[in-house]
Amino acid sequence: MLTARVRAGRPNVLATSEALELATLGSARALGLDDEVGSLAPGKRADLAVVSLSGSPYLPWEDPADAVVLGGSPERIELTGVDGEERYRKGGFEWHELRSGAAGARGRLLGNVPEPTITQKT
Repeated sequence: MLTARVRAGRPNVLATSEALELATLGSARALGLDDEVGSLAPGKRADLAVVSLSGSPYLPWEDPADAVVLGGSPERIELTGVDGEERYRKGGFEWHELRSGAAGARGRLLGNVPEPTITQKT
């Protein structure tokens, strides 16, 4: 978001609320999953993250989007839920364990993907 503002030379080129929507519903739209995920609504899978803003210079009652987008960080994540099920709770395990597990899963997933074949036209 800050990079977009610098590139455009305008401080208002991308609002934090727009950045938050791009990261949530926008991502779901890009994947064609916006009917299932991307926002909290009846009938959708409940995927969420609880972010602690304790000690953050951004106050949630002034602008909740500012507080989460500018004041959030991996260290501030208290809990995550995927499809209504708790997947992470602070203190249960550390981020490096989560990152290591995610990297391993990614490697296994990509290991099962065949190499693309390139057909040359003659």
